[in-house]
Amino acid sequence: ARYPYNGLLGSDYLIAGQGDASCNFAKAHYLDGKELIVDKINNSLRTMVESCDYMQGFIVNHSLSGGTGGGLGALILERL
Repeated sequence: ARYPYNGLLGSDYLIAGQGDASCNFAKAHYLDGKELIVDKINNSLRTMVESCDYMQGFIVNHSLSGGTGGGLGALILERL
């Protein structure tokens, strides 16, 4: 099916992993995030930044209340 927002995100920057943090902040931040996916995220961010002419900053949306989104989001912010 063709969706109106199909081309909004480039497929080069979509990252998927096989890990399951089970809605656990610590597991996403200290185990699964560091071991499985943070290097892929850093490489993707580096590629995006290098392709910019005038990089001015990042806008990051992530879960603040804990769980997988909070753990991985905090890890990404820590690495920036």
